Amino acid sequence: MKRSLLSLLAGGTILISSHSYGIDLSTAYAKARSFDSELAAAQAQRDAQQEGVALSKAGLLPTLAAGGSISAHDLSRDASSDDTYTSKGLSLTLTQSLYDKSVWEGYEASKAAAKQADATLTSNQQALIVRVATAYFDVLRAWEALQAARSTEKAFEQAWRQAQERYNVGLIAITEVHESKAVYDSGVVARINAKGQLDVALEGLARLVGDYTPELNTLSDDFKARALLPDNVQSWEDQALTQNPTIQAARWAVEAATRQLEASKAGHYPTASLSAGYTWSDYNGPSPADDTQGDAALTLSVSVPLYTGGATSAAVRQAQAQLRQAQFTLETAQRNTRVQLRNLYAVLTTNAQAIEARQQEIVSNESALKATRAGYEVGTRNIVEVLDAERNYYNSLVNFANARFDFVVNLLTFRQAAGTLTQADVDELNRWLTRPVNTLAAN
Repeated sequence: MKRSLLSLLAGGTILISSHSYGIDLSTAYAKARSFDSELAAAQAQRDAQQEGVALSKAGLLPTLAAGGSISAHDLSRDASSDDTYTSKGLSLTLTQSLYDKSVWEGYEASKAAAKQADATLTSNQQALIVRVATAYFDVLRAWEALQAARSTEKAFEQAWRQAQERYNVGLIAITEVHESKAVYDSGVVARINAKGQLDVALEGLARLVGDYTPELNTLSDDFKARALLPDNVQSWEDQALTQNPTIQAARWAVEAATRQLEASKAGHYPTASLSAGYTWSDYNGPSPADDTQGDAALTLSVSVPLYTGGATSAAVRQAQAQLRQAQFTLETAQRNTRVQLRNLYAVLTTNAQAIEARQQEIVSNESALKATRAGYEVGTRNIVEVLDAERNYYNSLVNFANARFDFVVNLLTFRQAAGTLTQADVDELNRWLTRPVNTLAAN
């Protein structure tokens, strides 16, 4: 029979308020999405990269420029002469690139880079889910550990006082009193450390969600881990190789590097552009005669690079090396994802089995504790054995809670590796987060 830590706490401390509302993982993630600076930075990077597409595209579109000038001239040689005049001019020029392969390939590279930024943002969103879940369950881990430490400390204190009473009536030796006191003192230290770990965990969660959230929903007693176990790891692996955002980002990086290589090679190619312009000028002066005229021109320009000091060849070699780097990065991402997914699948299977084993361990340790206490009453067990049994029992409660939390975090990490982790997965998990706990009351 699985027993909640709450039913084991004595002293009248209220750890759950029946009218309180604990936030769940969906709420924590929603808070983190609007607060987390890492995600905000990734979004800004994606936005900047999208503007890079518009910048690259501008090189393919026509440009229109207008200009104007006015000049005052003074040709007077002495004070008696007044040879001054003005000239004005206006111009309008329309230019269209006809052929520039480097610009076109740069545009294609920027589109691939924008896709890479999209995939990186998705990766950051999925990573945020895992980070929030880890911090969220770290608080619950610390809370469970503190409850166990408090209960253990109280049990050790009772054992010490009982040993003192038994010594006073001559039933036991003074050594048992000293031993029980030493164990009780260690229990006090353990409780202090557990409280510190809870404070640290609360700080970690606040760092992500933006405020302190003392009331959290923990897993219900009827949480079914096996119902959430993924099946057919090969299908998940195939899915990961296409949907994992890290792999997608690496794949788009290869595409961007390929386009950039072509853009570098285009440095050897000619370029052509067409421009149409109109120029109007007005001359108002003594000599020559006043004149106003306009001039329209259509110009086809062709430029053939002959020698650039080796810059183009160096740029090509550099782009080739960057392409190789991107290809190896993609290969590494695929290998890492495949291994990570299979490892997590094995871990999840182990976690599910561990939950069942830990649950049975609680039953066994509870029975052992009762038997040891009974033996101590009749003199067949000593105080050290009782204290060990107490410690084993409360440790089994913490181990059981940690096994469930391990499964949940590893499940989310597994789906992250598969590239399928979304808000829907968080909402699905929330169906099991129904029991509110007050971490501040636990302090």
